[in-house]
Amino acid sequence: MKIKFTATLISTALALAGIALVATNSTPPMAAVRAAPFIFGPLLVTALLGLFLHSRSSQRTLTASAVLFAAAFILWFLNLFYWNLDPQNGTALLFTGIYSLPAMIPFWIIAFVQRKK
Repeated sequence: MKIKFTATLISTALALAGIALVATNSTPPMAAVRAAPFIFGPLLVTALLGLFLHSRSSQRTLTASAVLFAAAFILWFLNLFYWNLDPQNGTALLFTGIYSLPAMIPFWIIAFVQRKK
């Protein structure tokens, strides 16, 4: 059985894992759910693109972008909450999605161009 939605599954799983990670450090934990669209918006866009771009090369590109976003998020999260403690770190975490757009948009464009291959 071929899985055509690999990027969607991986992006969704990474977003849920990230929400759980943020929820463990949030008071109350539901604050992570409210902040999820801002923090994990690029992963949600990647998941949606994975639903519509079915070519193997597009799925690989979208999967690579999701994994790189997750790695960057982990480093950003560790920097904010474990290495450099500051009362404003929760606010800084909200900008993760915006900060990642210059890196994610080229991946999305490349995946869109590869849709016919």
